[in-house]
Amino acid sequence: ETLEPAWSKAWNDSSWKPFELGGNLLALAGLAWCFLVVQLVVYIFRAVPTKVIKCERVDYGCGAEPHGYAVPFCWMRVWHADAMKTLASLNRMVFLLDGQTEYAIKRAYFKLVSDPEERPYTFFHVLKMDMRIMLFDAFFVNLLQNCAKLQFQTSYIAFLMYANLAANVNVEWTLLSLFLTHMTSAVSFFVKLREWAMSRDSRILVRKEFRKGMDDADWHEYDKLVFLQRSVALVLTLQFLFQSFCAVNFYMSQWHCESHLWSVFQGCVEGFAVVDGTNFD
Repeated sequence: ETLEPAWSKAWNDSSWKPFELGGNLLALAGLAWCFLVVQLVVYIFRAVPTKVIKCERVDYGCGAEPHGYAVPFCWMRVWHADAMKTLASLNRMVFLLDGQTEYAIKRAYFKLVSDPEERPYTFFHVLKMDMRIMLFDAFFVNLLQNCAKLQFQTSYIAFLMYANLAANVNVEWTLLSLFLTHMTSAVSFFVKLREWAMSRDSRILVRKEFRKGMDDADWHEYDKLVFLQRSVALVLTLQFLFQSFCAVNFYMSQWHCESHLWSVFQGCVEGFAVVDGTNFD
């Protein structure tokens, strides 16, 4: 009951005042949960064949659906392996997902050397499908979900100090929760970065070796792979910048600003005195 008025007061005195929804602490806290719901819907629509929606038969046997099938999300074409990876990512099956990019690269090389014509189209296609899954994971999990949790937890601790509520709340557990969120976000960032670098290096090597024999179809698939890899790089860059901002925000609000409130545009918000959380009249 005492933290909500502190948040509302600080928000209304900030440059973000026009965004009235931000003044509701519960609304911002629920934002991270909304990302989970959106993630659930999107990932399911990336895995369920449209044939199921149309009450048509889908063959789930070994080697079935060799030409793939469309899914409701953006009407993309996927294969059974892609759908299984999507569901595994949604359910955080880390042991199942570990090494999938390395496997995709080896599979792509196998397809390349098995082709009598040695056309790199299939090589780029296999990496493209893997990179498409990585882009969704990087955007919905690394960027939206993890960064939303970091922002809320960092702001929550700052306002506990601002409203003099640290004595009434177990701050150690709150700090531990923030530390674990930073750690999981950093680990997911470096794992994705390593996998992205492996895929990018493989693409460059194959392009250098086979570029003279590549036709329009090969280059078209290559361009789509490049677009996805650059998109993943952009998302990972945004995640790194946002997590760095949250770390700086935590340091400044805890040990530099007397009011425990820090703004990236204004610095320490010294206009606010350290207040009593029980008095907001």
